[in-house]
Amino acid sequence: AQTACAHAPVADLFPSDAGPNTGVGIAAAMNASGDRVFIGSTGHYHANVQSGAVWVVSDPGTVYQSEAELIPNGSAANMLFGHSIASNAAGNVVVIGAPGNGTNAPLRSRVYVYRLSGGAWIEEWFSSSAPFSDWRGYSVAIDAAGDLIATGAPFWSGPNDIPYHIGGVFVYRHQTTGWVQEAHLLPAEAMGNEGVGTATAMSADGSLI
Repeated sequence: AQTACAHAPVADLFPSDAGPNTGVGIAAAMNASGDRVFIGSTGHYHANVQSGAVWVVSDPGTVYQSEAELIPNGSAANMLFGHSIASNAAGNVVVIGAPGNGTNAPLRSRVYVYRLSGGAWIEEWFSSSAPFSDWRGYSVAIDAAGDLIATGAPFWSGPNDIPYHIGGVFVYRHQTTGWVQEAHLLPAEAMGNEGVGTATAMSADGSLI
């Protein structure tokens, strides 16, 4: 027997410029208070390039309204930008995965960090898996403060492809000089084709991944 859901939807969030079959909602994130939502679309076209996009929607207290559309600088087709999204607690820092190869930048998957500054969203930093694609950005996580991020790279391989596609999780910390890689996490017992990093999560204080 089916029972009715006691909670009705608060809003139907659909970007006004989103096209059909573009994967709107393939990933989404929300800040701690629930008044800012990030919506990914890996198939969104921008300037006739299917790079993907992330829409920022905020609720000033009455109804959710479109705040920004995030498009990566130097966007390329098949980037899959917006495949994964994570927001810090305040909702002013968001990390976005683009694990696809990108036809204008072959064999490079990326992770982007955007920060809300002076009322505008600024592309602050990105990490690339160049020269080879390891699908970095397939999954992402961020701590509550927005100073530590983790991203899965399930197709990462060791030197000379040994072990092959073991995967892993890269950890980056925000410092005064910018974002710096702090660790590359690999299970000691993992072997080839493990896909480590397909999913990633982090505790609020960043002490557990």
